[in-house]
Amino acid sequence: MSKDNEKVLFSAKTRYTYEEYLKMNKFHFYRKNVVYISFLIAFIIILGFMGVANIFLGGIVEGVICLALFVYFILFIILMPRISTRSIYKSDKLLNDENVENSFKFYDNYFVITNQNSTSKIDYSKIYRVYETKTNFYFYLNKRLVYIIKKDDFKNCNLQDFRWLLQRKYGKYYIIKM
Repeated sequence: MSKDNEKVLFSAKTRYTYEEYLKMNKFHFYRKNVVYISFLIAFIIILGFMGVANIFLGGIVEGVICLALFVYFILFIILMPRISTRSIYKSDKLLNDENVENSFKFYDNYFVITNQNSTSKIDYSKIYRVYETKTNFYFYLNKRLVYIIKKDDFKNCNLQDFRWLLQRKYGKYYIIKM
């Protein structure tokens, strides 16, 4: 490899806090399940109407059951990402140690992730998909394993240049969701 390929193009140092992990989990849950969530919301609305209609038409028991299910499914949609985040966060020692700092260095053909426990070199071709949100970049190694990089953690770098690199490397697999 020539020296030009070894030049660090972009770098960021980030810590995985519970809040950042929750934000990523909500993004992942709602992004992945758009059709499922849409049907669930339609079902919830129908349950709500059925519950109110049954109560007004004299079917108190049926109405209460429908309204109880209505509340249950609303809570499910709202709380599911938080519940799943809490269980994963508690079980993963790297995640729940906010002292672990992950250093990302981006080169022309790969990037390197370093923390107190390990160093990994990842070719861009090994990334499944990259999402950009208002505050973060999410690098998916597969459908479940994600690296989180907060935009604020990029120092001395033009984010527009970084976006250009992502666009060039990933094309349609670099998705912006602001």
